[in-house]
Amino acid sequence: MTFLGIDISKDTFNAHLLSDGGGHKKSFPNSEVGFKQLDAWLRNRGAQQVESCMEATGSYSDALASQL
Repeated sequence: MTFLGIDISKDTFNAHLLSDGGGHKKSFPNSEVGFKQLDAWLRNRGAQQVESCMEATGSYSDALASQL
C-alpha cells in the first residue's frame, strides 16, 4: 500500500509519499500547475493507488482535495 501525507499552506504544499519502496518528499505550488506536477510525480514513482491525508486548513486545501 502507498500513503501520501500533505501539509498545505496558501502558496505551497509539501507531499510525503511512503511505500514499500521507501519515502519521497517534494514541495509543489498550491495551484492547478502544482496539482498536475503532483500527479506526474506520483506516476513517476509508480504510485497508482494512493491513500492520502491532508491537514484541514479551510479553503487552502479545498482545490487539492477535489483534485485528489
